[in-house]
Amino acid sequence: MINFKDRDERPTSVVMVASLVVMAGAAAFIAFAPKPSPVLSPSQLRSQLTKTKIAIKTAEKTIGTAKVVIEKETWPGTAEEVLPLALQKVASIAKDHHLKIIGFHPQNVILSPNISQVPLVVNVDGSFTSVVEFERALEAPGTNLTVNLMQLATADQESNKVTASIGIVAFQPVVNDTATKPGDKPAAGANKNA
Repeated sequence: MINFKDRDERPTSVVMVASLVVMAGAAAFIAFAPKPSPVLSPSQLRSQLTKTKIAIKTAEKTIGTAKVVIEKETWPGTAEEVLPLALQKVASIAKDHHLKIIGFHPQNVILSPNISQVPLVVNVDGSFTSVVEFERALEAPGTNLTVNLMQLATADQESNKVTASIGIVAFQPVVNDTATKPGDKPAAGANKNA
């Protein structure tokens, strides 16, 4: 028993308290010290290295495939270069569907970390079926355009003629800061309020 009052038992008590402190420290070390990592044999290290190299090659192939898909579905260049090309493509599709373009309104570019969106609104006049076919043709593979809005209004009560406002987005990859930055002015002729 620990007793510091009796002079004869003090040395024994000091040794007992010291041993209790040492045991508590050892228990704390065991509980909180980081566990040593197992040492791998050279063959295990080579196996891990081989698996890592295979995973890296697989990831590089996946990235390469993704880049090809992105290049096919996006427009190269800046927003100022994309807008005339998009207008040309939209006008060609509208002509094929016997529609009249009555408005083309570029919007402010929306920039994300890896891709920017070049939105625009196109207003067309024509028959209802032609407008619906036009919308489908805009989203056909190879046009690199996406329709995100479509509003129709009847232009004439006695015919199927409609006026449509169609929101279109052209996507553009962000590469080495070549895309338009947030806050940049829209392309020439862009209507900020459209």
